[in-house]
Amino acid sequence: MIQVNYRCLMWVTGFSIALIAVPAFGQVTITIKDRVAVDHTGVTIGEVATISGGTTNQQNFIAGLDLDVLDADGRYQYLTRREIEMRLLVAGYGRREFHLTGARVVDIRKANTSDFRKRLESLIHRELARQFGLESKNISIRIVGDEKLRSAESRIVGTDYSATVLFDSQLPVGKTGIQVEFTSPRDRFFEDFEAHVILSTEVAVAAGNVTRGTVIDASKIRVIRRPIVRKADFADPRNVVGRVAKVDILSNDVLLTSYLTETNQNRTTVIQRNDLIDVIVQLGGTEVRLKNARAMKAGNIGDTITVLNTRSHNQLSAKVVSRTEAVVSQDPRNLR
Repeated sequence: MIQVNYRCLMWVTGFSIALIAVPAFGQVTITIKDRVAVDHTGVTIGEVATISGGTTNQQNFIAGLDLDVLDADGRYQYLTRREIEMRLLVAGYGRREFHLTGARVVDIRKANTSDFRKRLESLIHRELARQFGLESKNISIRIVGDEKLRSAESRIVGTDYSATVLFDSQLPVGKTGIQVEFTSPRDRFFEDFEAHVILSTEVAVAAGNVTRGTVIDASKIRVIRRPIVRKADFADPRNVVGRVAKVDILSNDVLLTSYLTETNQNRTTVIQRNDLIDVIVQLGGTEVRLKNARAMKAGNIGDTITVLNTRSHNQLSAKVVSRTEAVVSQDPRNLR
């Protein structure tokens, strides 16, 4: 990497600098920033300025030109527009091939991205707990990537600033985007950060296999605390007992509200006497469906009722699972 003391070069007069031959380019505009934060010593023009115009190759070449930004004691210092101009001349560009604009002096500060990340993660953590009524101990937040952090820090370094976290109406869980508004005496801007949000919460899991139509009691579930990394409609463990399984639930499955239906108490009867319904016989991993069985009594979801095989006139006991279905575990010969 070229390291040139451009301050010394500017004092040299009557000396002809041998320039590197470069192709003829369209004019490039280099807009200098007023302050930047960097966490390394090899600072380039692309880090202290925005480059536009010309060709893509030309922009990339200029962006990669290194700058002398450390003083004799190894500390960051101010960089003037004149010094950036001298660096371009040394690289072989004629004065008519580029246009410098923006700040006349760049304030270069040492960034501490790791510290800034921790402060921002702490802020997001507090706001998640406050805005969604969560316990702080049940939240974990991690910001992904350094580019957005460096960009935001470079705009607020050396100033007093405030930050406001802006959430959507829904609780962010898993891989998500989080927007933060930064305000300082000289600037106000928004930055979108990619983050991973993990929540620890209590969920109900099946203590064993639960067949469709079973009324859930305390023996059929276990309540555990586990990290949640995706959005799902988890059933509230406090409201599971007394509800009815709408689907077969495997052992250790987390119970979702879509797996359950309301308890049959205080509900209108879903099947009336003499209704024609489907009877499902579960045989291991397969099902046999009997069409147009006749209900011999009324029932709610979760009730066991007697149904009549209208072909064989055999009667079966079946558990009601919906307005049109009941489930039975019985010898399939009864279906004839």
